[in-house]
Amino acid sequence: MLRRWLAIALTLLTLSGTGACLRAVEVNPEETPSGTALRGNIRVVDRDGIVYIAQSLRVTESGDYLLEMVERIDDGVSEVLMETTLPRAEVVSIRRSETNRWAVAGLVAGTALFMVWLYYKINTSVFD
Repeated sequence: MLRRWLAIALTLLTLSGTGACLRAVEVNPEETPSGTALRGNIRVVDRDGIVYIAQSLRVTESGDYLLEMVERIDDGVSEVLMETTLPRAEVVSIRRSETNRWAVAGLVAGTALFMVWLYYKINTSVFD
C-alpha cells in the first residue's frame, strides 16, 4: 500500500515539476531599448488583436520590432512569414516563454535519485 501512494506522489511531483519548467515573462513594449534581441517562443499582440508568434524578436534602431520565423493569427486564420516588421506604436503586449533552469535541474536530479532507488529495490527484492 505504501508503494502505491509513493508512486502516486512521485507521479504528481513529476507532473507539477514539468509545469514549473516553463514560465512566461511579460516584456514592457515601451521600455525595450533599440538593439534588444529576444529568442524563444515570443507572443506579440498588436492593437487590432492580431497575434504574432515568433522565434526571435529584435528592436531596430528606428524602434520598430523585427520578428523572424513568425506565425500571424488573425481571426483564426494562420499565416506563416519568414519575417515581419511591426511599428512600436502598434504593439500592445509582448510575452516570452523561458525555461526555468533550476526546475529542470531539480527534475533531472529527482529522476536520477528515483532511478537509483528503484535499481536498489529491484536488486534487493524478494524475487531473487
